[in-house]
Amino acid sequence: MKIFLCGFMGAGKTRLLRRLEGNSDHGWSFLDLDAGIEQDEKMSIDSIVEKNGWDYFRKLERDWIERILDSQNGKIIVAIGGGALCGGNLEKILKVEGASLVWIKTPLDICIERISSEDGRPLVCNGVKYLKDLYRQRCDDYEFSQVHLDVEEQDSIIHPDGLLECCRDLTRIGRIDM
Repeated sequence: MKIFLCGFMGAGKTRLLRRLEGNSDHGWSFLDLDAGIEQDEKMSIDSIVEKNGWDYFRKLERDWIERILDSQNGKIIVAIGGGALCGGNLEKILKVEGASLVWIKTPLDICIERISSEDGRPLVCNGVKYLKDLYRQRCDDYEFSQVHLDVEEQDSIIHPDGLLECCRDLTRIGRIDM
């Protein structure tokens, strides 16, 4: 099974991935897509976008997602960037047998609070109105996720075992709201 964690920037995808990784006795592999891209490109996402543009960065995301979907690694959880579902990636993920999309559904005000003090977030400098519009646009894609995990508070913690159990149940149920 391949599980992709999606959600707006600051939703808590990487935080959840790290918690899941801490419980790695489940036999899963873990990947933060942005960190993998940064490592391959030997520069930050901010620098990649500044040097090569958004189209180049989105192509890198698509290439990584395709490799993950095509890989023989049967148990991997991937935190993807907030805009990684652009450009056909949503359809690719949803069409692959054994792939699940999990939306970390965090309110915009919490996302903004989390990202406002972080460096390396190229879209944050565009302002709150821009982020609100972008959030609404991206939620339309996130809505297609098979699992919706609602995060209601700044320090909400999603228990790793609960997420893994939900993803195992997907094969029987179809969609889960938590």
